[in-house]
Amino acid sequence: MDEGATLGCSMNRGNIWSFTSCRRIVCVSLALLFVVACVSIPKENLLISRRGNSSRTYAAAPCDLAKPISMLSTSHESGAVLNPSGFRLMVWNMQKGANEGWQADFKSLMDSSDVLVIQEAYLTLELQNLFKARGFDWDMVPAFELNGIPAGVLTASKVKPDFLCTLKTEEPLLKIPKTTLVTRYSIVGTDQTLLVVNLHLVNFTPGLSGFQNQLTRIDSMVSKHAGPMILAGDFNTWSEERLGIVGKFIQGLGLKPVVFGKDNRRKFFGRFVDYIYYRNLESVDAWAVPVTSSDHNPMVVDFMLNE
Repeated sequence: MDEGATLGCSMNRGNIWSFTSCRRIVCVSLALLFVVACVSIPKENLLISRRGNSSRTYAAAPCDLAKPISMLSTSHESGAVLNPSGFRLMVWNMQKGANEGWQADFKSLMDSSDVLVIQEAYLTLELQNLFKARGFDWDMVPAFELNGIPAGVLTASKVKPDFLCTLKTEEPLLKIPKTTLVTRYSIVGTDQTLLVVNLHLVNFTPGLSGFQNQLTRIDSMVSKHAGPMILAGDFNTWSEERLGIVGKFIQGLGLKPVVFGKDNRRKFFGRFVDYIYYRNLESVDAWAVPVTSSDHNPMVVDFMLNE
């Protein structure tokens, strides 16, 4: 979910909380969050990237799929490649590593995965060291800084992307942004590329326009990509209306959902909010891992290229 989820107020019809009451609680809680937790929001749409021992922060480039990235070229070149016959993707809203045991859970998930798609990543030195120890490079779009440490969506892999771009969308009520990161990877032995979209959709909105607008902007970023695609993250689909909007968006991109045999994904207001959608790939196996270190359970999928 996100910061606002702990407030316990829903916009569903018939809920004991009125929208006005819910908004008042959200605003008061947000004010306390800023005072107590030292939250700051970057004015620019920033990107933080690390390749080997080199990291840098810079303004994100416009999302033009025709232009490969050049600002990430360094002396470090990963020998890893994305294998068309099989790779593993892990998706998890980490809840900023706020709960005990996240390190152990994260280590076990990292050790068997090729691509990590994370929401509410909290870029502590401890998290960075975990990536480094296991040979993962990463890119992050910070939504805000908490006590001077960036938090937002982060995609990590042992494969160097040849393109990336970002999107930042302000929460209509909370005013804390939600971020999106698009990365593209070459698939060895083919002329195809895999586009991975890591998203965290807005949560508390007075209507559906803010939610719809964020998806429309994401669509304009990725719709020109003709090859394999994975779109995954925290969709905040806690209402039927939101599920309907996402359904039309997914259909327009020609994506389908990953199906979990034993579905251990967490629910909010009785609905799943974490999803993985894909196309031009085969989902060989998929499972969700029950954890106590976050209010979301990680999702893991084994993919292969669909010939």
